[in-house]
Order: sequence, then C-alpha cells, then structure tokens
Amino acid sequence: MTISKPMTDEELAVFEACADIDSLTHDQVISLIDEVLRMRALLIDGVLEIAEERQRQITVKGYTAEHDDTHVDGELARAAIAYSTHSLYGCLQEREQFGFSEALILDTIAPWWPWRDDEFKPLDQAADLQRAGAFIAAEIARLKRRNNRGTDDDSTAD
Repeated sequence: MTISKPMTDEELAVFEACADIDSLTHDQVISLIDEVLRMRALLIDGVLEIAEERQRQITVKGYTAEHDDTHVDGELARAAIAYSTHSLYGCLQEREQFGFSEALILDTIAPWWPWRDDEFKPLDQAADLQRAGAFIAAEIARLKRRNNRGTDDDSTAD
C-alpha cells in the first residue's frame, strides 16, 4: 500500500487495528466506529456550511444557475479569492505589526473583487471561507454546465 502523506499516530492506530480486525474486542470495534464517525463529522461540517451558504445565495440573493451563467470572465472564482484572502489576513494574529491594516488588506483584495465595492461584505474568518467555498461551488457548476453544452466558449451563455 502506498501512502501519500505520513499518517498521524491516531490514523496509524486505526489503520493497524483495521488490518487485524478479527482480533478486536467488541468495545474496540465500537471505539473505531466512533472515531471514524467523529472524523467524518469534522469533514462534513465544513462542507455542509458551504452548501448552506450556496443555498442562501440562490434563495435569498437570487444567484441561480441562470444568473451564474452570465458571469463568464472568472467573476465567481475571483469572488472566492477575495473572500478567502480576507479570511487569510484574519488568521494573521499580529497583522498590524507586519503593516497589514484593514485598509491595506482591502486594497490587496480589491483587484480580485469583480463587483461594486459595497457588495463585498466580509464577516469573520469562517463565514468568509463559507462564502468563498460557495462561490467555488457555483463556478464549478457553471463550468460543468458550459461543458455539457459542448463548448468552451462562454459567449453562448444568455
């Protein structure tokens, strides 16, 4: 078996236990199942939050597939970059020490934001990443629709 990255001690223990599953006690199997479900929940939590944000964009903001198909110059991907970049700057705990004022951060993001400045509404790191993920999901769906039309030319969008 080829492993692309080193396993954590916890992952290695689960892997080794699964390799010799016949020797596990009932309690050990239950413990393994609990651990797998916990890891799954951690992964799903973020994905669900992105899906909820995408649903909000569709139902509240009206950003339907038809609307998204009008954005043919990378606007959805650029919006994702803007929100994820804002979240990144929020991670820098000592950003003021390095000269990252809020004004400088917004100036850095401005070239990426494809729409009016007043439409960029960052909240907090997690919400910004949820929005970025939702814009990425919208762009992926738009590209798939475009490809299903059998063309790489976005000019066919209505």
